[in-house]
Amino acid sequence: MNPVPASAFPLAALRDRLEEILRGARVPYLRQEDSLFVDRGTTRVTVLPCAWNQYSVVRLYAPVSSQFVRADEHLTLFLACENNRVLFGKFSLDLEARCVWFEHALLGDFLDPDELLVALESVAAIADEYDERIAAMSGGERFSD
Repeated sequence: MNPVPASAFPLAALRDRLEEILRGARVPYLRQEDSLFVDRGTTRVTVLPCAWNQYSVVRLYAPVSSQFVRADEHLTLFLACENNRVLFGKFSLDLEARCVWFEHALLGDFLDPDELLVALESVAAIADEYDERIAAMSGGERFSD
C-alpha cells in the first residue's frame, strides 16, 4: 500500500513538528504545499508527511538520476547490489517518471529529532555520492544539472 499525501489527512501537526526540528537544527529548507525541501550538494531531499493505514509516516527522498534514457540490466543489478550495502534507505527505480530515487521512511507518530536529522543527512549524502555515477549509467541528469 502506498502512503497517502498529507493533504488527504490532517497531518498539519506533523508538518509543524518537522519544521520545528529543522529550524531548531538550523537546517535551511523550503516549504511548498505539504512538502519540505532541503538542498544538499548536487541533490534536493523532499521531506513529506504522509498517512499510511492508521499511522503517520515521514518520507524522505532525493533524485539520483532523472529523465534517464537507459534502465538496463547493468543499472538494475547495480541498484540491487548497492541496496544491500547502504545502511539507511534504498534506491528505487521509477520507470514511469524515468527517475532513480534514494529514499527512506520514518514513523511520524513518535518522531525523534535526532532520527529525522540523521535520516535526512543520510539520504542527502548517499544521493549526492551516487548521483553522478548513476546518471552516467542511465543517461540521465542529476538534480543540479
